[in-house]
Amino acid sequence: MRPTTILVLATALAAVLLAAPGCGKSSNNDTPVAAVAIADYVGLPIASAGTVTLESGSPPAASNSGAPSVTVSGNTATVKGGSGFIDVTSDTTLNGTTVNLTEVYVAVTGTSGYYKIANVNQTSVRLRMQYSTTIPVSLPLLVNGAANGGVSAQKSFTVTRLSAATDNLQVTLTWDQNSDLDLHLDETVDGTTEVIYWGARTSTHGGTLNLDSNGACSIDSVRNENIYYTSAPPNGTFTVKVDNWENCLWDDNAVPPQGKAVSWILTVRHGSDPVCTATGTFPATDRGDGSIGSDSRNNGVVAKTFTISGSTFTCNP
Repeated sequence: MRPTTILVLATALAAVLLAAPGCGKSSNNDTPVAAVAIADYVGLPIASAGTVTLESGSPPAASNSGAPSVTVSGNTATVKGGSGFIDVTSDTTLNGTTVNLTEVYVAVTGTSGYYKIANVNQTSVRLRMQYSTTIPVSLPLLVNGAANGGVSAQKSFTVTRLSAATDNLQVTLTWDQNSDLDLHLDETVDGTTEVIYWGARTSTHGGTLNLDSNGACSIDSVRNENIYYTSAPPNGTFTVKVDNWENCLWDDNAVPPQGKAVSWILTVRHGSDPVCTATGTFPATDRGDGSIGSDSRNNGVVAKTFTISGSTFTCNP
């Protein structure tokens, strides 16, 4: 049976709300690291349209007249070093037609610099965000855009950092809809494979699933799952899988029956090595492969493989 995740999530959210300093290694301490530049908290976003650049100073101010309006939505929770989606959509119409955004600007309160997405030329743009391991408990983003010859007012969009530990090796899954995706990590050491997932949350080598979301469609809207190692990870081969356990937005009355497409981001961090990522989408017609009482240990699509040998981390394409 696929259990719900109320206890795990409640623990994570309680820790965020209390913002209490963590025990153990300093990388799990909830005290924010001082930042002076936006890049200290957020890496260069990847945009579905346009060109992204890091700019100095502050983003353009809102126009006094003819200012457009934008809507900002997306993932409002992440872990240290995690990812997320942000969608920026034009709300401006002209003669009954939505006006294309020409540029979008992303800033963070209290930091210098901002990201500019130029040449968007669409009514909406999706940003794939990569957050640093030093983000504070609450990250206040400011987002605005240009359209119809004007610049919109900034919209606040706050990303909350969950307290899931992220020491040593960290594997994080983030997705964009309220469906039940599951993160699996196949850990092969000395010819023996263990699978870390919702049905077996720890391995004998210290791997732990410490954040599980939307279990059995008990929706918490966190849409993040995280596996980390409490000690140095073992030498071996690792296969990361993403399983569509259930499309929680499924509609049997639709023609054909379907739910919503679910897009995901996988992030793998190992010490100071370059971040390893993968992305994918389950189509709206994929209902999921889970069922109550079944074991989904071997389910899922392969998202990434990597190896560890001593201090050498190799992430395969």
